[in-house]
Amino acid sequence: MEDLPRRDSRFCTGKKMGSKVYIHKQYARCIPGAKEAAKKAGIGDYDIIRYDPKDESYSFIQSPDFDSSPEPVVGRSALLKGKTVTYRPPLKDPFIYHHKWLMVKDDYPGFDVEESKERSREWMKHIEKGESSKIGRKSYWEKNILPRLNK
Repeated sequence: MEDLPRRDSRFCTGKKMGSKVYIHKQYARCIPGAKEAAKKAGIGDYDIIRYDPKDESYSFIQSPDFDSSPEPVVGRSALLKGKTVTYRPPLKDPFIYHHKWLMVKDDYPGFDVEESKERSREWMKHIEKGESSKIGRKSYWEKNILPRLNK
């Protein structure tokens, strides 16, 4: 029995959160209109696309350590909603991505996808009830979760 979340079946891969899907830029072709939206937003330097089919908005997000960190940080981003582009700087206490393997296919060359899945299995065992809403911040993760993993 698989104990991990599943990739978004609406697209060729992707991490589903609510109505949104997060996907690595290598798979932009899987998101309707993503390449055109990136051009419209004037974005060339991004790693992750967040697409919301509900309102047809696109975010183009930098994650400078996506390939190298088990829980990469969310950097600066640009949100394209309709004709409006909103730019956001990186946060001092950034959000981090969990289950980054969901955003890529199994043959993604940037990191060991199976190792990333194993990392997800491991940390999921250490999350306490009611804690899942807090683990998205890097500071909380480093202070509270990583010590449990390193025991």
